Amino acid sequence: MTKDEALKILKHHNLWRRNQDDVNPYEMGNPTELGKAIDYVVEALEQPAQDYVLICKRCGDDLGIVMDDMWVKANIMSTIKEET
Repeated sequence: MTKDEALKILKHHNLWRRNQDDVNPYEMGNPTELGKAIDYVVEALEQPAQDYVLICKRCGDDLGIVMDDMWVKANIMSTIKEET
């Protein structure tokens, strides 16, 4: 299973589970696939975070700041959105 597949299954399951309409427009997903998606996400979250050292884009100097994987990914996405 890929990350995208797991996310799709989990998002669909939550849409189905949280629906309050008399007739639910979402079909219940396959319980086996839901279990595999949960296993995938749990395994990914159990992996130790990677640390990064920031390097100056202009001069290449090591800025000596170490951050964990989640912070770096969040800020990279934020920077990409700001630049576009």
